[in-house]
Amino acid sequence: MKEILRERLGGLKGSMEVFWDKLGEFEQDNTDLNGFEKFISGEMKDKGYDVVSSDKAGNVIGIIKGNKDDGDIVIISHFDIPEKTGGRSGFKNGITSGLFAGTLLKNALAPLTGNIVFCCIPNINSSEARVEYLFNETLKHRKDKIKSVLLCEPTGLNVYLGHKGRMEYEIQITGDFAGQASENKMHMAFPLVNELYKVSEKLPLSTTLGKSKLSVSDVSYTKNDSGAKEIKFTVDRVFVPEEDHNAILKRAKSIAEDVYSKNEKFLVNTAVAVENVTVNSGLELKVEKKYDPWVMDVMHPFVRKSLEALNEIELKPTTGYWQNSFTFGSYTYGKLKLPTLGFGAGNEESVKGEDRAEHLKALEAAVLGTAWIAYRNIGMPSFGWTSDEI
Repeated sequence: MKEILRERLGGLKGSMEVFWDKLGEFEQDNTDLNGFEKFISGEMKDKGYDVVSSDKAGNVIGIIKGNKDDGDIVIISHFDIPEKTGGRSGFKNGITSGLFAGTLLKNALAPLTGNIVFCCIPNINSSEARVEYLFNETLKHRKDKIKSVLLCEPTGLNVYLGHKGRMEYEIQITGDFAGQASENKMHMAFPLVNELYKVSEKLPLSTTLGKSKLSVSDVSYTKNDSGAKEIKFTVDRVFVPEEDHNAILKRAKSIAEDVYSKNEKFLVNTAVAVENVTVNSGLELKVEKKYDPWVMDVMHPFVRKSLEALNEIELKPTTGYWQNSFTFGSYTYGKLKLPTLGFGAGNEESVKGEDRAEHLKALEAAVLGTAWIAYRNIGMPSFGWTSDEI
């Protein structure tokens, strides 16, 4: 089967390059979500996907049906839309490798025990709400059949097994600020900011994932829902699996209470920030602004079999972890505990001026690698042969 896939990949190179270039146009002006959905859906239909649809959260889903119904592998990519237009992003490789891996398996008539479910999720506002909707609503009838998840994210053609968590939380100081001049209000805010930064210097360090981080991103003076005045501190917190987000909030509240303990008229509260998102369909999503940390066991069968698959096509991967990126693995493994790993072309930190020919060569390897990982995990033997012999 490896040689069949290689042969079929040769026939896909031209259309793959055209598709990759077309995605570059969306990358330059990535604000047209409807146009993007139509383009991706049209491409999947053109490439022979058995089922193509979009859900109310804006996710685009394509299915390659297997010969049996014994377990699916979900392949996830994303489409970036910045909140402020004009920004550049890097989603071309992931979408191309995921979509064409499904196409490759379809063209090769690969016998599968389950379905290939390729999903492209808009990474806009709180994208974790969209991935939650994908699994809890769109794929809920398949949820018990999902065997594993493959994230098409940049890994340098290696296998990545997790990353740190991240959350945005708020510290609210409620009380009577009547008569306070603006400079006095800032004077009141400074001691807590100072204490938080002292904490940031002593945060845990993970040997695999790196150091936790803390930064105060905003301080504002507002009224809460009951009309009381408050100072609100918005904190961006990156944390490792050894830390519990509830303990982080409890510690932040304790620090704030110590700072304002001399003034009993102030009430302190902490909470993960919540965002309300209304997508194009009118669907309203409410989500906490939090990504859970996650780390897959390198000895898990899904990881071992995937590494073996990539070695079989001579990619010789190593295992690693994203140091500065946050992926949908926070939901698929962090919450659902579905076996999850990342594989893709390109590096976490994009390199400008990369040679086009070398880039496309790596992309071809990512398509073949993604397809072979999927096949080696849900491929079925036929005619008495093992999957290695097909």
